[in-house]
Amino acid sequence: MGFFSTVVAFTALLSWCGNFSATTALKTAEPTFPTSFALFMERPQGGEHKRVLRTYESPGHEDRVNLGTMADTVKLSASKLKKAAQTKFWLFFGASEGVVLKHLKLGNDIEAALKSKRINTLFEYVNQFNARVSRSERISAVGSLMKNYGDDVVIKAVASAKLMDDTKSVATKLETELVSGWMQQKKSVDQVFSILKIQDNMPDALRIQKIEILENFISLYNRRTYQDQRLVQVLTRGFGSDKYLLSSLGAAKSDVRVAEKATDLETAVLVQKVQRHIDGGLDSIMSSETLSRLDRYVSKMRKAYGNNDVTLIEALVGKYGHERIAKALVDAKSVESSKQIATKLQTQLYEAWLKQGMSVDYVFDLMQLKRLGENVVSSRGLDVLEDYVSLVNSKLTSNNVHENFIKTLSKGFKGDDKFAYLLQEASKKQTLEDQAAQLQNKLFQQWREDRLDAASIFPKIFKTDEEAALSWMKTISSQFKQFLESPA
Repeated sequence: MGFFSTVVAFTALLSWCGNFSATTALKTAEPTFPTSFALFMERPQGGEHKRVLRTYESPGHEDRVNLGTMADTVKLSASKLKKAAQTKFWLFFGASEGVVLKHLKLGNDIEAALKSKRINTLFEYVNQFNARVSRSERISAVGSLMKNYGDDVVIKAVASAKLMDDTKSVATKLETELVSGWMQQKKSVDQVFSILKIQDNMPDALRIQKIEILENFISLYNRRTYQDQRLVQVLTRGFGSDKYLLSSLGAAKSDVRVAEKATDLETAVLVQKVQRHIDGGLDSIMSSETLSRLDRYVSKMRKAYGNNDVTLIEALVGKYGHERIAKALVDAKSVESSKQIATKLQTQLYEAWLKQGMSVDYVFDLMQLKRLGENVVSSRGLDVLEDYVSLVNSKLTSNNVHENFIKTLSKGFKGDDKFAYLLQEASKKQTLEDQAAQLQNKLFQQWREDRLDAASIFPKIFKTDEEAALSWMKTISSQFKQFLESPA
């Protein structure tokens, strides 16, 4: 009993004193409570004392107490207990957000406040408060900070804090609350643009990532409202016209800290301008006269704004989509008058795909070839895929594994056996016979390069033996044998 008596007496003494000797920093870190709060904290219940006592249990040495070590541990446990209980006390006594912030002593510097560990206590208070009230009565940590520091100050600080490793996590939480709060308040994208005051200082908005906050809100807004608002459109409306937006971005480009971001946005705005000059159906757009006119307009803008990232192909894809443009360019290349400009645009398109990291398998899916079934043999998407495979291989060194058009098709159709069957079925249709034969020859050529013969394709391709093979498999084997016997 000597151990227990000593610890209880020592703990009571420390609690009664209320400062836990030699812990000035700890003392000042705790909020100052009304008398009722303090009394409640200074008189722990028996259950809590038992938890503290267990920390010091040492079988065989019950009556030997190291008071120095014990004091440190008691102080630490008491500190954790008080911190864990703070929010419960505030909620019990109905403390307002202002009172909570006052007791947290975050100071007048919002940037320092976001770095303080005490900010986590604010998040905990908000979580517990919201768990007890209806949705309409809920509060947020960012809202509490705004009441104390001001909306503009907090928004700017949150945007800046996301750039710092030590405050990124806290800033991300606050931004999430901020964006969600705007949605709950039914703010429009244009209203949020005004709230962020982006038009006041574009370089600053780019540097501290206010643009990213707007973009995140637009993304959430579109998901919740099933709309398709675009960042460039919102910025254009916010500045009154693309003329003023481009002027602001032009000034931002001179700031080396944000030049790249400003150029990217400028490119998007200029592409939007090009798209306004594109009207009518895709067939009419693909005429040599129209393509040449649009190409000249793009060249003029590139020179005027000193921006070589603007391309006609980006404007066309933005308006009509990758698949439609890629296939339309195949047709345009087959017309002598538009062949030159179409080839130029096609190269730009494939180069853009390559830069974006599009694989040949991705392009197979992009052209939606699998869903065409037997009709795939006449699809312009095959030309797109074959041309793209050639471009990809042209960029590879001899040490790299090169892509293969036929193997990509076989993979897309889930295997050589399924692809071979599809081609055989397509060859039975008069309108598809020639195209199917051409593809089948390419498939057979691949098998020859893989050192297969008419007999080995049964176990290798069809996963069966010749006796158990189906009739269509035997037909393909016979056709492959004729192919091998014909002159190479």
